[in-house]
This record gives sequence, C-alpha cells and structure tokens, in this order.
Amino acid sequence: MKNLILFTILLCIVRSAAAQTRVTDVTQLPLKGRVKQVVTYTFRGGNHVEPDTTASAEKTIETFDEKGWALEEKMYDKSGELMERFSFEYMGDSIAVKNQFDGSGKLFVKYIYKYDAQGKITEFDMSSDAQPQIRLAKIDYRCIYKYDVLGDRVTEEQYIDHNKLSMKTTSHYNDQHQRIQSDEESFFGKTVKVSKILYFYDASGRPVKSKIYDVDGKLTGGNAVSNDNYDKFGNWLTQIASYSGHNTNQGDFIFKHISKRQIDYY
Repeated sequence: MKNLILFTILLCIVRSAAAQTRVTDVTQLPLKGRVKQVVTYTFRGGNHVEPDTTASAEKTIETFDEKGWALEEKMYDKSGELMERFSFEYMGDSIAVKNQFDGSGKLFVKYIYKYDAQGKITEFDMSSDAQPQIRLAKIDYRCIYKYDVLGDRVTEEQYIDHNKLSMKTTSHYNDQHQRIQSDEESFFGKTVKVSKILYFYDASGRPVKSKIYDVDGKLTGGNAVSNDNYDKFGNWLTQIASYSGHNTNQGDFIFKHISKRQIDYY
C-alpha cells in the first residue's frame, strides 16, 4: 500500500508536469469526444505481463461532466477493494482542486492547480498530512511553470517545504512544439544531480519513448509506450507501457503494464 500511494502521488505530479493546459479535463489524458466515463483495467508485472482476465486486474473508474471536466476518480485493487478516491472542485477557470481520499474515506492529499488566462497551468501545489500507518510523511510541494512567447513550457521549478528548490527542468522543443529534450537539475543538500531526458514521437506525433541519461551521458533508464485498438473517436483501448533502468540491487530491470479501457460517451 505504501508503494501504491507514493506511486499515485508521483503520477499526479507527472501528469501535472506533462499537461500544457488544464490537467483536470478529458483532453489532457488525452481523450477525444464527449467522454462520460472511462474504466481502465491495468495488469502489472516485470518482463512478462499476461492480461488474461479483467478479474485479475486493478481497476480505475474516471467520470466527467458534459463540459469534459473531471468529476471523480476511483481506484480498486485486484480483489475489488476501493484503495483511493479523488474528487474535483473548480473555482472558475483559474483554479482546480483535486482531493485524494484513502479507502476509508479520509482526505490525506490535496492538489491545487492554477491557470493563466490562456488556460495554461502556472502553478501546482500539493500538501499531505503525515500518515504513520502507511509511512507517508507530511509533504508540502510546489511547482512553478514558465512559458516562452510561442506558448511552450520552458522551465519547471519544483519546491519542497514551499520554498526549498528541489529540482529545475529546462525543456527544448522542435518546430512542431513537441518537447524533444529536458535538462534536469536535482538538488540534494549541497549536491546537484544533473540528468537529461530525450523524447521520441511516432509519425502521428504521439509520444512513444523517452531515454534518460546521467551527467556523463550514460543511459540510465527510459519509458516506452504503444497504443492499439482505437475506437471510432480515435481513443486507444489497449496500451502497453514499460519503464526500464538499472540499480545496484537489481541490475538491469524492466517493469511493464498493460492497460485496457472501456469508454462511454454522452
């Protein structure tokens, strides 16, 4: 449970960092059409994942209103037990709040998204109360986003305890406004860790792969994703994603998961 909750928090951070505009609408997943509900079955594993039946999968249910804004998200484990629930609140077009509850209904993480007049996210804040039973420490996290004159996000500054800079990311784009490289500086006390991420796209402009390099130019990890079986609106129904890397305990490793979606429309 500890790893799942930490992974969920990280996923929310990643989603906020990846989206160019409102994080909490269907277009940022991304989805096309007047989506009402998405049910996603996820099968996780190592090198080999076999999506035999939805009964052995984790399940996520996301619902949206007729404007395409998120209403609620529920996450269930393989046994069908509710693990986490998210609810959404909106303050006009400038602020969205995402509340995260545990399986018992207790609120323990709050995410706040702030937007400019063009709908681009300018700030992301996250706060969490300490949860000793699941070893989740109290967290105060903030990320500031800045854009160039073309509207591409060029810098992201992440802070912990509100004012302690923990990471700075500078991004570079091609003529199609696709992010092709990010340079990251992570700050650990007096130590600065530098890394580089390269991004790759298919012929349709969809992201398919990323590679992570350390300061010496050594490949340390990467992500890959492939989508298949699209519906009539162009939304994928099957996705295979993987993360590969290396550490001293495991050596080279790869973690894969397969997702299958059922999408209902208004």
